[in-house]
Amino acid sequence: MRTPLVPPLLLFGVFATACAEPCLDDGLGQEECAVLTVSETDASGSSGSSSAPAESSSDDSGTVDESSDSSSEDGSESSSGDATTGGPSSPWCLDQDGDGFGDPDQCVDVPDGETPPSDTIDNDDDCFDNDDHTFPGAAEQDSAIECMKDTDEDGWGDDMPPEGVGIGTDCLDDDATTFPGAAQNDSESACLQDADGDGWGDATPPPDVDVGTDCADDEPAAFPGAAPLDDADACMLDDDDDDFGDATPPPTVTSGSDCDDDDVMVPAVTACLLWCLDADLDGFGDPSTCVVDDAPPKGHVGNSDDCADDNAAAFPGSAENDAPADACMEDADGDGWGDSLPPPGVTPGVDCDDADAAVSVGCAPCPAGESFCNDADDVALCNANGTFAVVTDDCGFGCDEVGVACWPALQVDAHTDACIDIALGDSVQLDATAVGGDGDYSYAWSPDDTLDDGTIEDPLATPVTATTYTLDVTDGEDNLASDTVTVNVEGVFWQLDTECTLEVLPTVFGPSDLDPSFVFSQGGTVACNVANALPSAFVCPREFENVRVTGRISVETANDNDAIGFVWGWQDDEHFYILNWKQESQPVPLWANGAWPAGTTIKRVQADAGPLTSQDMLRPIDTPNSLVLADPSTSLDEGWADFESYDITIDYASPNTQIVITRVSDAAPLLDIVVVDGTYPSGRFGTFDASQDQACTGSWTSQCL
Repeated sequence: MRTPLVPPLLLFGVFATACAEPCLDDGLGQEECAVLTVSETDASGSSGSSSAPAESSSDDSGTVDESSDSSSEDGSESSSGDATTGGPSSPWCLDQDGDGFGDPDQCVDVPDGETPPSDTIDNDDDCFDNDDHTFPGAAEQDSAIECMKDTDEDGWGDDMPPEGVGIGTDCLDDDATTFPGAAQNDSESACLQDADGDGWGDATPPPDVDVGTDCADDEPAAFPGAAPLDDADACMLDDDDDDFGDATPPPTVTSGSDCDDDDVMVPAVTACLLWCLDADLDGFGDPSTCVVDDAPPKGHVGNSDDCADDNAAAFPGSAENDAPADACMEDADGDGWGDSLPPPGVTPGVDCDDADAAVSVGCAPCPAGESFCNDADDVALCNANGTFAVVTDDCGFGCDEVGVACWPALQVDAHTDACIDIALGDSVQLDATAVGGDGDYSYAWSPDDTLDDGTIEDPLATPVTATTYTLDVTDGEDNLASDTVTVNVEGVFWQLDTECTLEVLPTVFGPSDLDPSFVFSQGGTVACNVANALPSAFVCPREFENVRVTGRISVETANDNDAIGFVWGWQDDEHFYILNWKQESQPVPLWANGAWPAGTTIKRVQADAGPLTSQDMLRPIDTPNSLVLADPSTSLDEGWADFESYDITIDYASPNTQIVITRVSDAAPLLDIVVVDGTYPSGRFGTFDASQDQACTGSWTSQCL
């Protein structure tokens, strides 16, 4: 039901005619009393009216006709829409926004012929009477009759209008350049913005507006395909309409080739030469200071490749050793490597000191221009920039931080003499002397079970058999120096079974050679090999130098004819001196049937050219791994005898070694020879036999020369 507007109702919704007499039908032709008619609108929007007498003389002096129609005495009819006079009326509605359409909630009935109230209109079709852009047909492109809002008057209705207003399709109703189909080249239906009217939609529109492809919607000469001779699809600017795009367009527009887009006579890149200022004269132009012309201005070059035009050391290809070789790097020292920390805009290289051509990698802070002890304990000199140092003195034993110099080599002598003789039960004071290094010495003697203190410089030694003591000295730089001293005990034979080590050497006759098998007697001081076995040596752990070694050898069988002997100056199983004494000559298949002659052969073995062989040890010829010091023709050319014992004396004082062999049965001297070779000035001693059954050896002892 419509809500009555009371003030207008009082002003123009009440129409009355006064009567001079009471409302009586007296038959004298007096008019009926006026009836008050009020037009109302119910909630559904329909109209109705009610009437009542203007005045009454008594309760029953008259009645009010509330029916929809009634008949008078003469049979005439009156309409319920009539005023008090019974004449026709029409609704008039308030049009406060002046758009020609009335507010359906602000209407009154006005009798025909009467003047309607001001600001009213004879329709109630407005859906939003507060906006003169909202009325039926306002958005004729959306609907010719529906009540819509069209603020920008582009013919399209707002797609987010106030409540009660018809919904249109305009996505931005405050902009007349934005509506469905505004950019028909992009889409005939999408709601796009085309501010410049070129038929292409803005590529960066306001929110809620569809995105188009126009890269500059404020420039009608810029749109996709504007410059088809440059690119038929790219969004370029072509102001002079020559189909070539502007070479220097606004930021959002793709660059073309037209260097003068205001002149149709300059159409292509062939007429557009770019010249850039080369302020540092390195042949490369600054891309921020370029001009277009047919000839270069003074100081300009035909490229824009410089990354730092205030630095002549920075340009593409300056650091040809770096990668990539054509990168725009700075090479201030001219060494072909790019500065690792260049100015902004310059590609970094690997040169950690670009002010020193001698330095490119491996920089480390150091005291500029000074010598110092580096992390490797060597003396180094730092360059003038304090970035790199070169080693000037390679210190093998550490660097003195205070004096900035190498420590001298660490050396030690275990004793004043390398050889000492004592009687059984006596003691001797060892007196080590260490020099060099940093002077912070620590001592370690071994074996230490016959010393009073193995950690001091001068321990007291009381050995019970010939013993070689090894001294290791270390300093504060962890440098190490070693030396040995041997103490001989007079009259005490070596314990072959417990003190010495069996070393098995290469075969003479191949698979037929057995493993050595020794039987010990006389308290372990005598050993006999009871097998026709591989060559072997019992090497004892004493480092001999300037020493006399004596012992006895024999063969206690008549069933074999091979070799006995000894080794000395032993370093390891590939480096030693050897004397082998063969009983009878015979060919050896492994030597291509070369002869192994009877008598003594003395050799130096030095197997550095390949694996050691029996030929290297035994055959009286030079080999890549051995040198003959004496053969049977220059030493002893007869073999040993079965069941005969021989005393051996070896005076070892490098470079000379004197060897004496004496037959025990008649004290006959068989060999007395001096061989000269200083390759092994000290070393260990051992017995030897090769493929000889019942080869026996023992009673070995030593004393200083």
